[in-house]
Amino acid sequence: MGWVDRLHGHLVGLDTAPLIYYLEEEPAYVPLVAPFFSAITDGNLRAVTSTVTLVEALTKPLREGHFDIAKRYRDLLLSRAGIVLEPVSAVIAEEAAQLRARHRVRTPDALQVATARLAGASHFLTNDIHLAGIPGTAIGPVEVSTLRPRRRARVPAAIGTARGKGVMPDAFALGTGA
Repeated sequence: MGWVDRLHGHLVGLDTAPLIYYLEEEPAYVPLVAPFFSAITDGNLRAVTSTVTLVEALTKPLREGHFDIAKRYRDLLLSRAGIVLEPVSAVIAEEAAQLRARHRVRTPDALQVATARLAGASHFLTNDIHLAGIPGTAIGPVEVSTLRPRRRARVPAAIGTARGKGVMPDAFALGTGA
């Protein structure tokens, strides 16, 4: 059973980087993130992310005049069944401030994790290794999983979890983020 299969039926918090890797077909990460997004499309899991993702994902395409790419991000985040885009509320901001105060994480990261936690996500998928270092008790039941390039592999991608659980496809390595 692969790591995506473990998430079937779950709500997963989604950081911006995995979304960018998927839509822009980043070769090092597509083999890892494509099954995740396919599982969303197939209705096997759901994802939640904050409007911070919309800001982060649209910035570069808009700056560079790639309006077609910006439209793809908008369509995915605003129209795809299985992906919920949550606005940043006062409650989310308060939770993010608590995370920042305890763990010195950046504001966008704190907002993303707070959104996932308050939405009831059981997992949070990111590429930020620093988020995996946040003790599980600080973010409640959310298991933080990080996408990390594998150093000695030709297909560089891995996932680490704060709790060290999971089964990876043969092309990937499992490591701990903490």
